[in-house]
Amino acid sequence: MDWRLLDHAKDAQDTATALSTFLDEIPEYSKEIKGDIAELFAISSALDVLHEDLELSRYGRYAGRILRDLEICLPSLSYTLEDIRNIFNKSKRKGRQHPGAFPGTPPYAQIWEDACDEMRGTRTRCLGRDEPQAIERLMKDGFEKVLELDKRLVLRTESSLQLCRVNREDGRLDLWANLRFTLYERMVLFYSTMVAMKRQDNTQAPPGLEDIFQPGEREEFGGEIQDNSYLHAIRIFRDTDSGCVRFEATPRRGPLKTIPIWTAFVTQYIGHKSWMKRVGPQTISFRELHPYMFTDGYKLPKGPSGRYQLTFTTPKDMRDFMEIFHRIRNFRFANYYQGGTLSLEPSSTVSGTLASEITFLTMASSHTGGRSDPLAAMAHSEAHYFNSYNHHGIHEEMLKDEVRTKSYRDAIYQNGHLFKDKVVLDVGCGTSILSMFAVRAGAKHVIGVDMSTIIDKAKEIVERNGMSDKITLLQGKMEEVKLPFDKVDIIISEWMGYFLLYESMLDTVLYARDKYLVKDGLIFPDKATIFMAGIEDGEYKDEKIGFWDNVWGFDYTPLKATAMTEPLVDTVDLKAVVTDPAPVITLDLYKCTVDDLSFRLPYELNVRRPDFIHAIIAWFDIEFSACHKPIKFSTGPHTKYTHWKQTVFYLQDVLTVEEGEKIVGELENRPSEKNHRDLDITISYKLNTEDMHRQATGQGTYKMC
Repeated sequence: MDWRLLDHAKDAQDTATALSTFLDEIPEYSKEIKGDIAELFAISSALDVLHEDLELSRYGRYAGRILRDLEICLPSLSYTLEDIRNIFNKSKRKGRQHPGAFPGTPPYAQIWEDACDEMRGTRTRCLGRDEPQAIERLMKDGFEKVLELDKRLVLRTESSLQLCRVNREDGRLDLWANLRFTLYERMVLFYSTMVAMKRQDNTQAPPGLEDIFQPGEREEFGGEIQDNSYLHAIRIFRDTDSGCVRFEATPRRGPLKTIPIWTAFVTQYIGHKSWMKRVGPQTISFRELHPYMFTDGYKLPKGPSGRYQLTFTTPKDMRDFMEIFHRIRNFRFANYYQGGTLSLEPSSTVSGTLASEITFLTMASSHTGGRSDPLAAMAHSEAHYFNSYNHHGIHEEMLKDEVRTKSYRDAIYQNGHLFKDKVVLDVGCGTSILSMFAVRAGAKHVIGVDMSTIIDKAKEIVERNGMSDKITLLQGKMEEVKLPFDKVDIIISEWMGYFLLYESMLDTVLYARDKYLVKDGLIFPDKATIFMAGIEDGEYKDEKIGFWDNVWGFDYTPLKATAMTEPLVDTVDLKAVVTDPAPVITLDLYKCTVDDLSFRLPYELNVRRPDFIHAIIAWFDIEFSACHKPIKFSTGPHTKYTHWKQTVFYLQDVLTVEEGEKIVGELENRPSEKNHRDLDITISYKLNTEDMHRQATGQGTYKMC
């Protein structure tokens, strides 16, 4: 696939070489020329890297999607060439004041307003406003004014960028962060991305983009610009706990939550050469990003005692941190350290600051604040499962899954006549979103049951929304809690896991059905179907499996067999699908039993086109069929993204197939003997073809854990 990236890279390099010949001819513009030369070389280098990324096997699956991400540097090249043209235009009118420049600014000074006049047209303007003291500071220190935001100024001098906050009271510039770069090319790469956003629109970020936030983050700035057929977006976030800053810049045509992006993470270790982390170029979800990261090689500092040390600026900060730490330690760490936990001990003042040291204790209480921890007595694997739902991140991911949440909402709201004056049981209620949907639909009362401590927050949410009299929330296992009603009219639950059955929560729903659901009661949803298909995924398979052939010069093939047994949960491009999808099993929640969740069933895949098949993928469809207005949704590669994605099972063989041929086999699924929430899966396959050289038969055994 030819996107002429190498041609663009060569153009940038040739232009930089030619431009260097003018350094002696127009010495008064040498600073600008050197800056443009550096930018051109950096852009050339960046385009070379992007071309290499495209060729890397790991991105083969996404080759059809990454065009916008690869071309993010191309506007930088055109804008830099425009800057060069301006240099020669200014040299022709030497001695004349550059239009729009600040008083006293040299005629060759490159400033924001002049650079974007021709690009932004008459209907756009810079965000923010000029303050007299800010301009005075700029002139005094010789900064170039690169980008002005509503609340931030980004200033460039030499090989550093400075983020400044405009003091709205007196207009002065307060230094917010000083970004020093050990490699000038890295600074230019980041700067070039910002330059690509020059025509900043003054419209506010629409409310629909609020789903890009990470837990604990606050948006400092959000803006968009239109550039031909692309909509560019830039965001600056600040983590309220760590103080770290995250930049995002992207061209996009769809929802901001699933697009290629460039992300820079800013910490106090900004000077490290790897401070800028490019995420992609494959399409990812924002929810998969951590709001900040430490740079490579960073280690937590140790105090004089040899223990790891945290430093605080005030006694209150230290006390607040320790209070939070002690509040959560038993819940979060007790099961991971088998009776031991982390503890904090305040130490003496060190260099005018307060420190707190981390040490290990051999015993830890399983009680917090006088209340028994319901997870403490469980087996490690069981407690780990419920602990995973204690954290906000997993609930945020599910709530932001538009396909999932909207389908449940529509199934409940559009069938309000079924919920009116009914008693509803929400199994695994989490943050209680389904419970509140049911109340809004007219339910008389809803009982929500969940084992994790997130239910404490759910109670606050229910109270905040004025539904405490309609919703009763209980913490505990469904099999052990005592409900305030002997029977319920409707059971609602979001019980599905990866591959539909991973984590085995359906067992609990079936238990609740048998014990509490009235005769002719309803279950939302009530049908689930697992589908399979064959995909071409050779390059990604080589990256995942072939990696073990040579690891830094060593033979790691003993791990290769293990890697083959681990299914991959990932999004699959529809273009990679080689066969028609085939349903394997449909579970009717009114009739199925726990025994039905262990099965061995045949499948048959019809080949669509001549190609190779490296893996079998599985996904599931969900139906709310007992409704006046039925609702369905799918988690397959042909539909919108869901957090369930698809499950990829790599085959031992590479199947060479022709259109019209069939792949037949059996899918076997059973709960693991070690942990019933894990799955043991076996897939057998046989390629039916008259060509004896392509005939293949095999079997793969996989563990989802």
